[in-house]
Amino acid sequence: MRGAVRRRMGTGIPLILAGLALSPGALAEQYGFIEDHEAPAPRPNAKAGSNGAADAKAVASHDAGDFFFRADTGFGSFSHRAVVPVPTYAEDSTSIFRPSVVSLQGAGFPIHLTLGFGVGGGVALGVSGFYVATEGESSDSYESLGSSSDSSSSYAVGWTKADMTYALIGPTLTWYPMRHAGLNFELAIGYGWSDVEASGQEAIVSTGVGASLAIGYDWAVSDRVALGALIRLVGGRVSITDSDPDLAETRTLSAPAVAFSVTYF
Repeated sequence: MRGAVRRRMGTGIPLILAGLALSPGALAEQYGFIEDHEAPAPRPNAKAGSNGAADAKAVASHDAGDFFFRADTGFGSFSHRAVVPVPTYAEDSTSIFRPSVVSLQGAGFPIHLTLGFGVGGGVALGVSGFYVATEGESSDSYESLGSSSDSSSSYAVGWTKADMTYALIGPTLTWYPMRHAGLNFELAIGYGWSDVEASGQEAIVSTGVGASLAIGYDWAVSDRVALGALIRLVGGRVSITDSDPDLAETRTLSAPAVAFSVTYF
């Protein structure tokens, strides 16, 4: 009896030692504790997956060569302040041209378009055009900037109503500090053109320089399209030159507006 026990223990000990030499996974598989399965696919990085959309937007954030387009329109005011030469007549019927001021104010719907390309870092360079047209009204006549003690009368007809137009075109810089959508700034400097036409009078065209500054915020609706709102201030200084310096006219224009925009980049 003892001999039989010893023989059984003698044969069991080598089997146990052999089992211990195997890895736990191999031992469990050999004795049928688990089924043989292929190794599971590695789990995707949760952090990378959660930022996938943001990463895609970062790629499309005005990188070098990316096409950039913005169109905006809204509502604003338009003021036109002109310094014009007005003849002042003396008793001997001689006239002296003296500078006088006339102002026109109106409300309009400005339009602004920008075409360009990204250069990286949330910056886009391009060309923009601004246009506004409205009917302006003046509540006062010419305001004289000079006087003559020997004048007996003055020419002060002034404008009561006039159609006003202003256009500006020039190079433009647009910057998105957050690279894609969000807060943005735009600056344009260029060539300005103004046209004022009062009823029954010939249109007065003047040219000069102007600038446009806008601060806005865009909300991305896709990887390439954003809707936004902005505040824009457009100003210009134009003039009419004449061979006689006394007949030169200077005009100062301003057109602040609140606008809504659509941007593709």
